[in-house]
Amino acid sequence: MNQAKTLFSIIIPTYNRPDKLAACLQSFVELEYPRDKF
Repeated sequence: MNQAKTLFSIIIPTYNRPDKLAACLQSFVELEYPRDKF
């Protein structure tokens, strides 16, 4: 049986925290999840 992965959105509420935002975005780059699904 072919099980499709769930499509989801990512919302990052941040303001004036470029270091935290960069670290957060890097963690998404490292996910083992198809990039066309988020």
